Amino acid sequence: VLALAACEEDAPKRPVAESITDRGATATLHEQFRIDGHEADLVSAWGLAEAEDGTLAVPQFEDNEVRLYSAEGVFLDALGGEGEGPGEFQSVRSVSWRGRDSLAVYDMSQRRMTVLPIGRGYPRTVPVGRRPNLSDRTGRFITFARMADDGSILAQLLETPRETSRTRVERILVLGPEPGVEREVAVLESPDPKVEVREGSWAGSAGLPSANFPAIRLAQNGSRALVALANLEGELAGTFGLTALGAAGDTLFDRRYAFEPIEVRPEYADSAIEAFAENLAPSLATLYRDQAEYPPLRKPIVDLVDGVDGTIWVALRRSSGERIYTVLDEEGDVVGQVLMPRRVRPDVVARSHMWSIEVDQWGVPSLVRYVLEWSG
Repeated sequence: VLALAACEEDAPKRPVAESITDRGATATLHEQFRIDGHEADLVSAWGLAEAEDGTLAVPQFEDNEVRLYSAEGVFLDALGGEGEGPGEFQSVRSVSWRGRDSLAVYDMSQRRMTVLPIGRGYPRTVPVGRRPNLSDRTGRFITFARMADDGSILAQLLETPRETSRTRVERILVLGPEPGVEREVAVLESPDPKVEVREGSWAGSAGLPSANFPAIRLAQNGSRALVALANLEGELAGTFGLTALGAAGDTLFDRRYAFEPIEVRPEYADSAIEAFAENLAPSLATLYRDQAEYPPLRKPIVDLVDGVDGTIWVALRRSSGERIYTVLDEEGDVVGQVLMPRRVRPDVVARSHMWSIEVDQWGVPSLVRYVLEWSG
């Protein structure tokens, strides 16, 4: 069950479930060029950000820097680096453009957002987040944050509850732009199945690998948050809800779609549980094998991407094994389908083009720009 508390009235009711698969136009991908990971010495890549003029920001999490490439794939600059000083990072978590002349980088370890000017100027730092509340063993960690043009920050906050809690709580917040201002856009609660063991002073816990947590995506420009959650049991089993929330707390749309129910076979659940248990402490592994249970259906939402042009890309699990993304417009209506090759992971998407991350057998990522040709 997902408890979603928005600040304003819900959008008008829609049919219980709409079909979105195999509808609308079909897009064909045409590769324009690629930034070879070996030649560019890329060590990690996800969470790309594209400016209005096509400049691409590529976080390098192991190096704690952000590299810039032109719309044609030409290397422009590297910003940041390991450290605690102005313009330095310890844990780059997300990046977002502010217009075309500055880049906002969220550092999770230092709990701050750094605005890096492109060209002249000095970095500016904005504190983000609070310290964990150690008295009740509840931590509050902002996992992702995006800065809007007005300086406000759209943030995704995860609360780490008491050890005995079976509920996961995530909040979507807007911070600023004035210091100390914090608005709550939504509260998301979902079951958090855990197996726990305590031996003397040692305690351990392990969650189910397929726990049905909501997928949350923050728009690059800080204007909205997308929340998707599948129903695997009960009256709504075989459907998932998709909600778009504005940074002002308004519900942009709230719709429910159908997915292809794929049952969890006992042999699949047993092998997955065993594979996970092998990495746990022996006493915890024993309990995990006895207590861990899979839901009756496999999680259908494989990926959710927020397009730079307002589109929404959803990949649903299919029994055929095909990786097909359904593209929705800003109101949740179907635009069409994109068949994605297996090694391609879309990161920056729009109706006209796409930046993908393709990892080779050595684990080195390359960045590939595609154009989309629509038919039908």
